[in-house]
Amino acid sequence: MKIAVFGAQGSGKSTQADLLASHFGLPHIETGDLLRKFGDSQKMSSLRDSLASGQLSPTPLIVRLLRERLAKEDCERGYILDGYPRSIEQYKAFAPELDLVLFVNISDQEAVKRLLKRGREDDSKKAIAERLELYHLETEPVMDIYRQAGILNEANGERSVEEIQKDLVGIIERSLQK
Repeated sequence: MKIAVFGAQGSGKSTQADLLASHFGLPHIETGDLLRKFGDSQKMSSLRDSLASGQLSPTPLIVRLLRERLAKEDCERGYILDGYPRSIEQYKAFAPELDLVLFVNISDQEAVKRLLKRGREDDSKKAIAERLELYHLETEPVMDIYRQAGILNEANGERSVEEIQKDLVGIIERSLQK
C-alpha cells in the first residue's frame, strides 16, 4: 500500500504518518528527513538554513533523494509518504504511484494556535502565516489532482490524535478491502 499523508503545518500529519507506518508495518518517509540527512552528510549549511526557514527545497534534489529511498527493499510492500509532493513542480518532476492520499484537515486558526504553542524559534506569527500561505498556494493544487483521481480522503484534524488515527486506519482498511 502506497500512501501519502497531507496537511498544513501543525495539522499533525507527521504524527499520523508515523503512527500509520507503525500500525501497518510500513516505512514512514519524510522528505525533510531525507534532506536533513543529505545536508548533514554534505555539510551544507545553506540547505539546513532553507529547511529551518520553511522554504521549499530544490526539486531535482528532492526527487533524486526520494527515488533512491523508494527503491530500497523496505519499500517493496509500500510506504507512508509524508507531505510529498508539496507543489505542482514536484508532482510533475516525480509523483510516485499512490494507492491512497490522506488529508488531515485543520483550519489556519488551529494551525497557528498549535504552531505557536510548540514554541520553536522559527514559529513567529509572521513565519507561520508565510508558511501557511505557501501551503495554500503550492500544496492544495496537488491535493486537487488526487481529489480528482478519486484517491483523496479527508479526516478532521481538529480532534485528538487517537480519534484522527482511528479514522485514518479505517479509511486504509476499507481501501484494502476493495
